[in-house]
Amino acid sequence: MHQPILLFTFFILIIYFFAMEWYRLRTTIHGEIVRINPIFPGLENEVGFNIDVRLKDGQIVPAMAEPCAICINPLFIGDKVDLIHRHDGYVVHVSLVRPIKHTGCSRMNR
Repeated sequence: MHQPILLFTFFILIIYFFAMEWYRLRTTIHGEIVRINPIFPGLENEVGFNIDVRLKDGQIVPAMAEPCAICINPLFIGDKVDLIHRHDGYVVHVSLVRPIKHTGCSRMNR
């Protein structure tokens, strides 16, 4: 009796996940990291980073790299990232479909 309900729920969740990833891929803003500033030095993995990102039009905007984004994929100056614009500013978007591209990859510039 419970097997069909669990299977149906599983497929609904998979469809929802792919729909959200598709929506986020269509609404993200692409840019390149130009500066990384720790919010509290030594606690980057707990609170994240403030970063400056150069958008395709040349504008530099402040963004937040949350701890989840840092744990999943380390950030370096020159990396290509996707941003999501929220009510409190820009946030780095980590996607399983489109990972962060390491182009600068200089640990000395952190």
